Amino acid sequence: MAALLPRHWELRLVDLSRSAIRFPTSLLRWADAVFLTGMLVQRHPLHAVIGRCRELGVRTVVGGPYATASPERLTAADHLVLGEAEQILPEFATALEQPEPRGS
Repeated sequence: MAALLPRHWELRLVDLSRSAIRFPTSLLRWADAVFLTGMLVQRHPLHAVIGRCRELGVRTVVGGPYATASPERLTAADHLVLGEAEQILPEFATALEQPEPRGS
């Protein structure tokens, strides 16, 4: 997914399957947006991160199999990327860089 994002963006990857969801709040505060993906089995840590981001005022973008199959469960996310990221993400990233993104 990182290859689909603008090259000038500074990215950090946190693998929640390998890291506790208690990673430092400073990591979330650092981000302009937190991109999340996961499967149904990973929904609990995904929702926990969305909740922490909302508390901190950090924008969330959620995609992947869980979001595509159950978007109604992700109303707390700021944006959903539904379907194949390769077809959607480049244009979506461009929209995020605009003062007011064009929908989710």
